[in-house]
Amino acid sequence: MQELILFLVAVLPIVLLGCFIYRKDINKEPKQLLFKLFIGGIGSTILVLVISLILYIICPFLIDMDYNDLNLLQLLLYVFFSIALIEEGCKWLMVYKLSYNNRHFDELYDMIVYATFVSLGFACLENLLYVYNNGIGVGIGRSFLSIPGHVCFGVFMGYYLSLAKLNQILGKINLSKKYLILSVFMPTLLHTIYDYCLLTGNLLWFFVK
Repeated sequence: MQELILFLVAVLPIVLLGCFIYRKDINKEPKQLLFKLFIGGIGSTILVLVISLILYIICPFLIDMDYNDLNLLQLLLYVFFSIALIEEGCKWLMVYKLSYNNRHFDELYDMIVYATFVSLGFACLENLLYVYNNGIGVGIGRSFLSIPGHVCFGVFMGYYLSLAKLNQILGKINLSKKYLILSVFMPTLLHTIYDYCLLTGNLLWFFVK
């Protein structure tokens, strides 16, 4: 029974947010494609774990790093390059490979749906790992913060990917490349700000301000 409760706490917020995003799409995307994107999101979580493992093998000092010993700039750089960029980069790779040139991508909102479903897949496996290791309290907290955070990052990613595709169609290649870069940079930046606030205990301050 305990295992079932943990599973529901971890997965239910994912399902609810996925249904909400799907219902907002006027011209529904194929469920098979969305399922593939969700699985791709789970795959991106595994890819992050593999990259992180390799990074820790190459730079073992990262494992024992004490965030309290880092100044503001060092912490920002650590979060940006070691956490946010890796996670958002892996998600971006799945979104781009599975949907950017897909024939069903014919509206700007479509890519937002695609990116958020990849983000939900990522958040699903990540959430299961956190909840089973740390308990229900962590799962409840993540359902109000981390999971919506991943969805928010996905919305920005999808938005800029949509603009990149639109400008590619219009023949504005340089502008398309700019938006492709922003489709990685903006969610990474937001992710960095979020994680920095968590690590410094300033998340409440961030939202209040």
